[in-house]
Amino acid sequence: MHTTTRSILALIVPALAVLLISEITFSPEGRAVLSTARTQKLQLKAELKAAAAQGQAADMPHVDRYIIPRTYNSDRRISEGLRHGMRQLAYQRAELSLRKQTLGNNWTFVGPNTIGGRVRVVKYHPDNPFIVYAGSASGGVFKSVDGGDTWTAMSDNLPTLAIGHMAIDPGNPEHIYIGTGEGSFNWDKVYGDGVYKSTDGGQTWVNIMKDVIRDYDLAVNHVEIHPRNSDLIYAAATFGGGSGGLLRTEDGGENWTTVLNGPARDVVLDPTNPDRVYVAFGNANGRSSNGIYFSEQKGDRWTFEKLTVNLPEPDSIGRVVMDISQSRPGTMVAVMQRSRATAPTDRQDFLGVYRSSDYGATWERSAASDQANMREVLRGQGDYNLFVRFHPTDHNVIYLGGIYVWRSTNFGDSFSQISSQTGVNGAWVDMHYADFNPEDPDQMIVAGDGGLFRTDDALRSTPVFKEINTGLATMQFYAMDFDARNPRRVAGGTQDRRNNLGDVATGEWDRLGWGGDGGYVAFDHEDENIFYITSQYGNLAKTTNGGASFRSARRGLDRTDAQGNYLFSFVTPFIMHPTDSRILFVGGNRMYRTTNRAGEWEPISENLTGARSSLSQFQDLSLCRTDPNVLYGVTGYSSRAFRSTNALDDPEEVSWERIDEGLPNLFLSEVEVHPTDGNIAYIGTAGFSSSSGVYKTTDGGQNWEFMKGETEASRLPDIPVGAVVIWEKNPDVVFAGTDLGVFVSSDAGRNWYPFGDGLPNVVIDDLKLTGEDILYAATHGRGMWMASAILTVEEEAERTRPLSFTLGQNYPNPFNPSTVIPFTLERAADVTIRIHDAQGRHVRTLLNERREAGLHSIRLDAAGLRSGVYLYELSAGTQREVRKMLLTK
Repeated sequence: MHTTTRSILALIVPALAVLLISEITFSPEGRAVLSTARTQKLQLKAELKAAAAQGQAADMPHVDRYIIPRTYNSDRRISEGLRHGMRQLAYQRAELSLRKQTLGNNWTFVGPNTIGGRVRVVKYHPDNPFIVYAGSASGGVFKSVDGGDTWTAMSDNLPTLAIGHMAIDPGNPEHIYIGTGEGSFNWDKVYGDGVYKSTDGGQTWVNIMKDVIRDYDLAVNHVEIHPRNSDLIYAAATFGGGSGGLLRTEDGGENWTTVLNGPARDVVLDPTNPDRVYVAFGNANGRSSNGIYFSEQKGDRWTFEKLTVNLPEPDSIGRVVMDISQSRPGTMVAVMQRSRATAPTDRQDFLGVYRSSDYGATWERSAASDQANMREVLRGQGDYNLFVRFHPTDHNVIYLGGIYVWRSTNFGDSFSQISSQTGVNGAWVDMHYADFNPEDPDQMIVAGDGGLFRTDDALRSTPVFKEINTGLATMQFYAMDFDARNPRRVAGGTQDRRNNLGDVATGEWDRLGWGGDGGYVAFDHEDENIFYITSQYGNLAKTTNGGASFRSARRGLDRTDAQGNYLFSFVTPFIMHPTDSRILFVGGNRMYRTTNRAGEWEPISENLTGARSSLSQFQDLSLCRTDPNVLYGVTGYSSRAFRSTNALDDPEEVSWERIDEGLPNLFLSEVEVHPTDGNIAYIGTAGFSSSSGVYKTTDGGQNWEFMKGETEASRLPDIPVGAVVIWEKNPDVVFAGTDLGVFVSSDAGRNWYPFGDGLPNVVIDDLKLTGEDILYAATHGRGMWMASAILTVEEEAERTRPLSFTLGQNYPNPFNPSTVIPFTLERAADVTIRIHDAQGRHVRTLLNERREAGLHSIRLDAAGLRSGVYLYELSAGTQREVRKMLLTK
C-alpha cells in the first residue's frame, strides 16, 4: 500500500509551486523572472533548513523520489532537460550509425509478464469491446485486442512513460490522447510531459502540449474530448502538486489556454449537453479554491461558477472526483477526500459521497458518508487512490474505488465492499480508475496498483475479479539482485507489489509475502534458501526457506527518531559481503553492520548525514570485492559521500572519511567501487542538469572527475543516472542506467554510447552483472530486462575503413519538432542538403557550404513545416543521395 507524506506538504508544496511556476522560460525576456525564481528557491531552502533546525520535519525531498531529486540544484527544468537529453541521444545514435559502431546487443524482457504494476487508467474502445487501452503510472500505454486477455506496449520510445489519464475520440477512435504525469502526492510519481496524441491507434505519438509546459512537475490528471468537436479538448492539470488549472484547446492542440486556475484533478462533460463542463479542484491540504465548478459555455474563461449548495467548506476538502450519469440526465455524484488538516486520523480521510439530481445546482450528502465501515475506505490515501463511476445503464449503481472497490445499488444511500486482496473477488489494492464494456456494461475493468482486474458480472452480489495482466509489463522495480549460484534466479523490490522472485529460464515469478513496497535484495552465497529483502524505511526481512515465509531481520535498527523523522531512505540500501554472507551492511543516517545470520545489527558510525529526511539519508552502498574493508556510501539530498577503509574492524574502530569535495551539489543516487582497486569508484547523480552524470575518483575520493565524454558523439546525456555497474572481467567497461536507457563506456568512463536495442525509455533504477556476462536492468515501470554484456561493436577495423559518400537515415524518425541528419564525405566538397515535400517541391535548403572529409550531421528544425512525408537530398559534386523522413505534428 502506498505511503503518503502529511505534515510538511502543507508548508512546502504551495511555496514550491509558486516559485517553480515562475520559471517559465529561459528566453532573454525571461531572464529577470528566472533570476527572481532562483533567488526565491534559495530563500525557500534556507527557510526549510531553519525549520529543520527547530525540530520540524521540513526536509523538502521527503515528498517524492523521482521529481524533486531531479530538480534539486539543477540548472534545467525537467521538461527542458528531458528534451535536451533526447536530442543528445538522437545525435549519438545518428553518429554511431554512420561509424557502423552501433552496439548489436539486444535487450530481452524477462518479467514479470503476468504480475502488473500500477495502472492509472483503462479505456475500452467505444465501438469495439475487444480493443482496450491502459495507461500505466511509469510504463506507458498498453493495448489489448482480445478484451484484456493479453497486452502489447505501444509507447516505449516516448520521453516519459508516466501516464495519468487517457481519452479516446468518440468520433474517430483511432485518435487517442494521453495525459502524462501523476498529480497526487505519492512517493514514486514520475514526471510528466504534457499531452500526447496518436492518430493511428497508438502506433505513433506526438506531443501537443510541449509549448505550454511551465513547470518541473506538470501532471495531466484527466483528459476529455468534446463528443461533437474533436478539436475541443480539456486537460485537468496540476503543477508541482499544488497549483494548476483547466487547460483547453480549440484547435486540436495547436494552442492551449488556461480557462480556470487551480489544482484541477478531474473534468467531465455532461453527456446530454457536452457544452456544459464540470471541473473539480482538489489540493490535498485544503484550499479556498477546492470544490466543483461548472460552465455552460464550453468552459470559456470567466464563465465558470462554483457549486456550493450543501457542499462542505473548501478548506475541509482534499481531492475531489465526480461522474455524471449516462442513464438519467442531470444526475451527478462526487466523492471527496478530507483535507489533511481536518482528517480525524491519518487513516480517516474519507469526507463523503455527495449526489445531485439537478445538474449540480444543489447537493445532498448521502447516508453512506457516515457508514462506520467506510471511515477508512481511503485509508489516508484519498489523494492517491480514488475514483467514482456510475453504471452506464443504471444511475442507482455507483462504483467507488479506494483501497478496494465498493458498490452502491441505491444511488449512494449505502455502499458495500465488492473486492478484496485475495479470493474470488481478489483485485490488488489501491484503485485508480474503472471502465465498462460498451456492449456489455456489466463487464468492468478496474485499474490499480496491481495492474488490471476484470469482472464479467459487476452487478453480482459478490463479483468475481480476474487478473488480466498477461503482457502488461508495468512492474515498478526499485532494486534487484541475482543468485550467484544460479544467475537466472533473480529477485527485486517493487512499488506496492512487495518483492518478487523470478526464474529467468522459465519466466515464472512469485510475489513474496513481506511488506508493501519492496526494495534492495541480497542472496546468501552459501545457502540457496536464505536471502534478504526490504520494505519501506529499513524494514528488513529474511527467509530461510526460499521465500515461503519471512521474519523480521532488523533488530537494532531504529527506523525513526523521537520526533518521528525517518532515519532510513524509503528504499533502504543494504549490501552483502562478497564472500562471507554472514556479514551485511545497511545505511540510514548512520552505517550499521551485522556479522551473523540472526539479523542483529550494530552501528559502525555516528550520524553521518545530519538530516531528518528520508531522501537525505544513505541512498546506495558499494564494497570493493577483493578488499571488503573498503566501503563507499552516498546520500541523497544532503549530497554527501563517505568512504571507510576498515569497515570490517570492531564497530568502535571503524573510521569514515567524507569524500564529496569536488562533487556537484546534486542528489547523489548511486556509487560503484572498482572490483579490485578500492581507490577507484564511480558516483551517479539524479539531476536534469549540465553537471549531472557520472563522476569518477582514482584516489579514494580525494579528487573527482566529471566523466562526460570527450566529443559530442560520445557524451553521456545531461540526464539522471540511477545505476552504475563495472564489468569485473574487464573493469574498463562500465554501464550506466539513466532515465533514457543504458549507456556503456569501454574506456573506464571517458566516452559513453547507447547500449543495445529494444529497451524502452524508462527510468533505470538498478543494474547487475552476472559472472555469465548477463547484464540485468531493473526498470521503474517496465519490469526487468537482460542483455549480453559482451560488446558486439566493430572496433578498429571499422574505424580504419575508407570513408564513402553516405547519407544516413535521420533520427528520430518520425520526428517532431527536430531531427538529426547524418552524412559522410569521402573527400572535401561543397555540400548541399535540400528538403522537398512529398510532391518533390523544394521547401528548404538546410546546408550549402564546404565540408571536409569525414563524418558530419546537421539538425533540421521543423518550425513552419506541416506534418507529412519529406525527402532530404544530399549533393556533393556529381554525387547525390535521397532519403525519406516523416514529420508528425
